[in-house]
Amino acid sequence: MSLPELINLSLTSVAILLSAFLTFKHVKVSTSFRDFTVFIASLIVAVATTLTPPLNEVPLLPWITALYVNGVWYYGTEPKTTSKKIFATNPAVTRVFLGLVLLVIASWLSMSSYNVGVALIIVLIYTLLGAYRERELMKTA
Repeated sequence: MSLPELINLSLTSVAILLSAFLTFKHVKVSTSFRDFTVFIASLIVAVATTLTPPLNEVPLLPWITALYVNGVWYYGTEPKTTSKKIFATNPAVTRVFLGLVLLVIASWLSMSSYNVGVALIIVLIYTLLGAYRERELMKTA
């Protein structure tokens, strides 16, 4: 296994473990400023990966890193306070869906070069975790 494949596999494994943990735990810390801060931090980490000599061999690593960081953040965190407007559904459901889409894109970019079958299994895992999390959030609405 080459270094780029090993890096992509480790990033994917960490993201899956964090997503699985956050599926069963409700973390209510998200605010607009924290969302912006995580976005900027993910861009800083992505740029730092291009400057690190062993990591700059992976061409898509900055994009994959930014997608994973933002995807895990949006998937795992719920709004700290809900709006005073009445919602028919929980507003955290859209955040989970956005995070799920980002995680699926990042997983496909990182794992499809290694093995398409593994990438499809990871997409299926994210789909199952996201469906369970959204179902639980819809129950609490």
